[in-house]
Amino acid sequence: MYPLQYQATHDIDWFATINEHPIHLASNGGHLPFDSYTVSELIAIQHKVANMHSTFGYEIDEEYLRNYLDEGDFYFDIDEMSDEEFRMIIPERIEINRNYSRSLMAYTWSFIDMAMKGFLSFDRIKNENGVDYYHLVAWPKNFDHDKFMRNENSIFSDLHHYDNRKYPHNYRHLNGQNLDRWPYKMMLDLRNNRMLMF
Repeated sequence: MYPLQYQATHDIDWFATINEHPIHLASNGGHLPFDSYTVSELIAIQHKVANMHSTFGYEIDEEYLRNYLDEGDFYFDIDEMSDEEFRMIIPERIEINRNYSRSLMAYTWSFIDMAMKGFLSFDRIKNENGVDYYHLVAWPKNFDHDKFMRNENSIFSDLHHYDNRKYPHNYRHLNGQNLDRWPYKMMLDLRNNRMLMF
């Protein structure tokens, strides 16, 4: 895996499954599981994901994310941009949702991109006590495991697998349910190479 100093200064996309749910995590300067992938393995997975087709709709928890963005100093100059300038920071493949604020769209677009490929997409943040954890930003709407597996660039078999008794064990939990009914925040237990849900 990457040296710790590199991990601390880079936002690295990494991937895994938890109870067979495909997940994407943006490290945002956090440490990665030390025994999950070599650098070359992770780069190969990142390239495969980049070439996956977008086959799902997506959902986000707008209220939670708006509150999160309001707490920080995010995108303070984004409202000064012209529509053309703003479009330049969002890839053409991502449709700009006019119901979202610019800051919400700027923050979520890369996670939306992952959700449309079938991943539950998480970002790493620190809580008020300075503790690292990952929070869910976007997830695929009406996820279908068979559809994910049929994607010609599907990487399911390449992913490091975790099991966790607190995490949903059935894809039906992801369809049409309020996310407050199941954990969508997690922490890495690097010493024991586990995902901890809360």
